[in-house]
Amino acid sequence: MIKRLPARSLVVLVVASTFAALVVLAGQWWAGTTERPAVCDLPTVAPAGERRPAGAAPGHGGIRVVEQGASAIEDGRAVSVGAIVENSSDYVAYRTRVRVGVLDGAGRDVLPSSSTGGSGVIEVPILEPGERIGIGQTRYLVAGARFGSATITPTTSVWLSRDTFGSQYTSVTGTVTRMWPPVPAVPSAIDIRYTEISHNCGDLTPRLTAMVFRDHMGRILGGSVNTGGMTAQFADEHGRIVFTESGPVRECAQGEQSSWVLPGPPGPPPALSRAEVFPYCDLDFPPPETGVDKSVN
Repeated sequence: MIKRLPARSLVVLVVASTFAALVVLAGQWWAGTTERPAVCDLPTVAPAGERRPAGAAPGHGGIRVVEQGASAIEDGRAVSVGAIVENSSDYVAYRTRVRVGVLDGAGRDVLPSSSTGGSGVIEVPILEPGERIGIGQTRYLVAGARFGSATITPTTSVWLSRDTFGSQYTSVTGTVTRMWPPVPAVPSAIDIRYTEISHNCGDLTPRLTAMVFRDHMGRILGGSVNTGGMTAQFADEHGRIVFTESGPVRECAQGEQSSWVLPGPPGPPPALSRAEVFPYCDLDFPPPETGVDKSVN
């Protein structure tokens, strides 16, 4: 159940049969408020450009999937999907759209319609030449369907020259420092702690944090995406609060900070051994979208 509060506030209450812990998230998104230095050529608004195929940048290269994996979860009712994509061109890929799909063993689409189950589209804000980033989503299947395979399809990008973003722009990174279940009796309700570092001369705009899950051999099991740094309370099956993450954290802010993100119900695949996090940071919020193909972020 999700209840929205006024102007960029959010409360999320998650209760599921396979996610016996109670997780309450509350807080506020930050659009970036730290004062910039006098000399900072980082753009403050999104650059204009035409959407073109993500797989074909000007000249050569494009967005390609270099690694992917998926796992059935929640007794086969959902699929956790994760991937790593790369920009192999000499241009910056801006607001790249990637569609996550799920097929059965016969190659048939087994997801609900976009109007009821979401489009499965996620938007990667900025991907520099040669850069790689993670994609993660949980997709629920239509009733009675069985998971066969997952598809990761980069669809469109806005291709821009590197100098469009100023001489001081750098990608924001996240490094996982701890991953554990605050309620030991509910191992699927995990908290992922990470250090976020931004060497930019000003704050960027947060647009969720992607997670990629791997097994002990390093193979991708799946992934997820959620808001990082939100206040979270973990309760046991009796409703007693046993752990609290106090937020919100100003994601994508300049400097170094400690943050956290929750995969959310139904949780990651059981064989999870380690996770990677990828902060999605933009120059500005995109305009509101309508229609069945709008992105989740």
